[in-house]
Amino acid sequence: MLEIIKQIICCPSCGSDLEIRSNIVCKACSWSEKNTDFNIDFKLKHPKTITFEQELGSSVNSFNKPKNDGVYKFKFGFEKKPDGIFINDVKKQKAQGKLLSWIPKGGGIALDIGSYNDKNLVNYTKKAGLDLIKCDYDSTEADIMVDAHCMPFKDNSVDVIINLALMEHVEFPYIVGREFYRILKPGGILITNVAFLQQHHMSSWYHFTHYGVYSWLVNSGFDDKKFMIDAASKKYHGIYTTSSLIGIPKFIKNMILNPIFYLHRLLWKIGEIKSGEEREKQRHLKTTGAINSVAFK
Repeated sequence: MLEIIKQIICCPSCGSDLEIRSNIVCKACSWSEKNTDFNIDFKLKHPKTITFEQELGSSVNSFNKPKNDGVYKFKFGFEKKPDGIFINDVKKQKAQGKLLSWIPKGGGIALDIGSYNDKNLVNYTKKAGLDLIKCDYDSTEADIMVDAHCMPFKDNSVDVIINLALMEHVEFPYIVGREFYRILKPGGILITNVAFLQQHHMSSWYHFTHYGVYSWLVNSGFDDKKFMIDAASKKYHGIYTTSSLIGIPKFIKNMILNPIFYLHRLLWKIGEIKSGEEREKQRHLKTTGAINSVAFK
């Protein structure tokens, strides 16, 4: 794994090449770290200023467009990739099975950002023939430690980036999104799952709506003709992911919430019949616990 990392690594502070010997040193800015056989810390050693520009008052902005353009015409929803990877015995990731089916086959380098201990994800990437580099901010169990705001990887160097339940935990998501776009190879793929109707957990800063994911991808550099956005599994509903019934055993919680959930489904169905419009996709997007996306550079 270390040899693969050496091929794509660069200084997290200035982006220059690193000299890797007994220590890892950037001659351009003097960033350095001890060289070990595992879990090298590639985070910043000193503060770094990032200039972030965002154009306002123009059609660049997702909502400042005619009704038939931008987010207004975007078709939300996608299906499992017909010839993709799907592992039937996965338990914890049933809500992400459709998303992970889009992991591309045929080898290459994949980064997992923030799910270093996810054995199911390891199985998916192994089946795809990918070399998986497990990245985390502070865990010594990951292959390397990184800050997603300043990734220590060269431009156009990575085939796949997978971040599951990560984006709600970064303080400046647009900076992270632009870093993902920068290091992906042309044609590379970004696979993301982000919290929506969930309780605050750990260091979660922002929870994204489907519109929020659209804005994040567009303003990170992705073309909206090259990405897909959908709610997580239909069984993964926001009513089950809130903290309102915290501390109650799961079977009792389900006994209380299931009738409310099915009443919710019934009321939406009645509204659909009355309006004559298909509303299931809208219901799903507005009430899910998490939003999935697949974006191609």
